Amino acid sequence: MFKVLSLLLIGGLSLLGLASFGAQGMTLPVPGYYLAPDTNGLIQVWQLPVDGSASQMLTAAPASIVDYALAPDGTHLAYTSEQQLWLQSLDGSAPVALAALSAVEGSHPVFSPDGQMLAYADNGLWIIGADGSDPRQLLENVPLDPNDVAAVRHYQPDQFVDANTLIVTIGVWEGVNAGLVDITSGDFQELPPMIHTGLLPLADGRLLVYGNNGVFGEFNLQVADPADLTALETVLDFSNITDRVLFVERAYEIEPGLVRLVGTTLAPDSSDPTPYAFAFTFDLIDGELRGDMQFFPMMVVNESPITYLGALAPDGTLLVQYANVYYDTALDPGGIITGSLSFHNLETGEQISYESFGPVSSFQWGA
Repeated sequence: MFKVLSLLLIGGLSLLGLASFGAQGMTLPVPGYYLAPDTNGLIQVWQLPVDGSASQMLTAAPASIVDYALAPDGTHLAYTSEQQLWLQSLDGSAPVALAALSAVEGSHPVFSPDGQMLAYADNGLWIIGADGSDPRQLLENVPLDPNDVAAVRHYQPDQFVDANTLIVTIGVWEGVNAGLVDITSGDFQELPPMIHTGLLPLADGRLLVYGNNGVFGEFNLQVADPADLTALETVLDFSNITDRVLFVERAYEIEPGLVRLVGTTLAPDSSDPTPYAFAFTFDLIDGELRGDMQFFPMMVVNESPITYLGALAPDGTLLVQYANVYYDTALDPGGIITGSLSFHNLETGEQISYESFGPVSSFQWGA
């Protein structure tokens, strides 16, 4: 069983003097951040405090923000707006333009672990100092050629493994792949194509390889040495733990050697249109499941079955979900996943609906 709690929003005043909204009765393990409209309809970055009090609007950009990243120490934001990459300190000072962008979509900024560099996308993959110094292109996109569709590559930063190594998401023909780039030498490698979609840095220095590119990939978990992404070792075959088809979408190391996997699956009854999600924890050291697998229906709002899984909290408890999902192409031609926000508590089974002022996108957890 799961319970559904609806969290009403309370009005108040943000640090910027505009109307803000918060959730009564909900405690978060760390602050949450998301994109939502201000009172003028412009998309801004908001913070949801851990105590569920009124959300605070952190930016006051004169044009809508497309995407953003939070610095590891929580003191700065990088965001894309008006085809510019901006850096804003959260001490109230004015944002600083770091780079002009040639692409019309978001730049998908990612901070380095020490917060001193940013990786971003702009018709390829770039790196720049957080002070705007030394912008360098690491990888150039390969546009679609109808005569050679297998060659197309669109690069976006995903996360840093360390100060020198960056995980890259690669848009390929009818799929997604992942790779690694050395930001000093420019050396680049990618996973074998059309098998898996994601890489997760592990505490022991290895990489967890997950995601299955729909029906094209393999339904398992593998590990790889960062030095060679083609030498993969299978650590879990999903057919050994369930007869249901598991589409892994998120992976997190909640403790050293302990990873939590979440994703989507089909309803037990094939005639049931309700989307289902799953979660389980796998011990990479012992090679065993830790606890039971969880299967649960995703939040459905206004009878719309279109839902999407978001980020898992760092402690592995709260899983973000979006309901009434649509792809907002007004700011990014590729579409920004936008919808009604909810949280699923993996420990209690509570399904918590967050009724916001407007549609929400790009929810991230802080540190």
